[in-house]
Amino acid sequence: MSGNRRRSLLYHISIRYFVILLTTIVIVSAAIIFLIYRDVKTTQRSGLERMAEDLAAEAAGRGGRLPDGAELGRLLDQLARRNGFSSLIRIGA
Repeated sequence: MSGNRRRSLLYHISIRYFVILLTTIVIVSAAIIFLIYRDVKTTQRSGLERMAEDLAAEAAGRGGRLPDGAELGRLLDQLARRNGFSSLIRIGA
């Protein structure tokens, strides 16, 4: 007798099922990560656009100039909170 051992059909089906399942999980996970990344990037871009518009409107209301010093910091903090960047404010503090 030769050393070849016959494997059952159930073994072959199980291996194929496992490979298909693993491949599907990897593909779905990659798609979900991509969609989350794209959504966050879009949200940040629209928030920055709104913040730039608000900052331009503030400068226009002050004769084309922005406030100096601490007042500018308070203005930027206020605009960041209003446009959804409050979690990024004072990360190091």
